[in-house]
Amino acid sequence: GGGGGGDTEGSKEIMVQNCPYGVTDEDIYTHYHNLGEGAITRINWKNDETGKFKGTGYITFSTSDQALEASRTPGPDVDGWVAKVALAPRSPDAKRPSKKATIMLSECPDELVDTTILEHYKSLGKGSILALKWMFDRYGKFRNIGFVTFSSPSVAEKALALGPPKAGEKETKMVLVEVNEPPGGGAKEAPAVGSPVCKEVMIKGCHFQMTEEDIKNHYENLGVEVPNKIVFLDGNYTGIAVAQFDTAAGALRASRLPGPIVQEQRAFVKLTA
Repeated sequence: GGGGGGDTEGSKEIMVQNCPYGVTDEDIYTHYHNLGEGAITRINWKNDETGKFKGTGYITFSTSDQALEASRTPGPDVDGWVAKVALAPRSPDAKRPSKKATIMLSECPDELVDTTILEHYKSLGKGSILALKWMFDRYGKFRNIGFVTFSSPSVAEKALALGPPKAGEKETKMVLVEVNEPPGGGAKEAPAVGSPVCKEVMIKGCHFQMTEEDIKNHYENLGVEVPNKIVFLDGNYTGIAVAQFDTAAGALRASRLPGPIVQEQRAFVKLTA
């Protein structure tokens, strides 16, 4: 046996360390997908007292065999950083069930927005959805993945029975995952349902000749909502603009589409909140 790290025999949990800030739940699911669907039951990222991500997370598997196998394979590689992996000691509170239940939506069409989800699960009653999170890569591109956290596992089961929310042509996939606290980097925490949702996007990497007109024309040509206000930060030289939309759905849609382009230089678009 190794150093005094506690009893790892029969542990269903691994610890991943040395993760970059941009690591997401999706990176973990993708890396361990060969262990089978539903192998991962919980991902718990650790933040320090100030809320800063510590580069460490705990991943719980359905069985101790899966955890053992995961601990023996190289860790996930995110943006060139390879995470360190080790079996975690069985903690006394490991048996406490998670109080919340989260459903992961994958292969989401770009048209799927907060309002579609709220409408779809309306029959579950007020307060049944606690949080809604969309995943973006570090360039602000939508990864076609969302997490919907429900008030209890039984509500999540009912949500699964309702089937995936519909938008656009693509069929969204659903899988139940347990998540006790939101992950650190890469995730976009949705405001509490019912509060004003983000209606702004940040456009980065703009060509110095880019104008408000270029941005408006870009969205007009794509046939989507056009921003009602555009402000370039500190003149055009920072290459950053903030665009405001009339609706949150308009801003979310813009954040998922390719950014405006001037002189073959394409800007990146991401939600500000």
